[in-house]
Amino acid sequence: MLRDSGFVKGPPRILGTHHLAVAVRDLEVSERFYLGVLGLALVVRQRDAAGKHRSTWVTLGGPTFLAIEQAGADQPSRTDDMPGLHCLALQIQRDEREAWRDRLQRHGASVVRESDFTLYTRDPDGILLGLSHYPDPR
Repeated sequence: MLRDSGFVKGPPRILGTHHLAVAVRDLEVSERFYLGVLGLALVVRQRDAAGKHRSTWVTLGGPTFLAIEQAGADQPSRTDDMPGLHCLALQIQRDEREAWRDRLQRHGASVVRESDFTLYTRDPDGILLGLSHYPDPR
């Protein structure tokens, strides 16, 4: 602990989630999935110094956003049994769970598994996404 003017000062604080980022093989295909299928709102499209589209930012609610980044290399995807970030879970309303299932199916995105509180699907690069209503106050 540091002392500042006679007071004990604690460690610096984490204020919340600023943003998450995913690296994708095809930015346009992934943008259509996140904006079109999931209905996330566009914040901005970022361009590199040459003017090429390099990233799409979409809102996750509040100040948090998801940066969908063009991958620089076409490497194998992470599998669920590997270390690393496992899942991006987005909050949904419990009474809209079946509407989400129907929406995913209409857009060709299957539910790959589910729990009592979450539907799981995958984005075009195989990233595991949860649509979760936990904790459910009802």
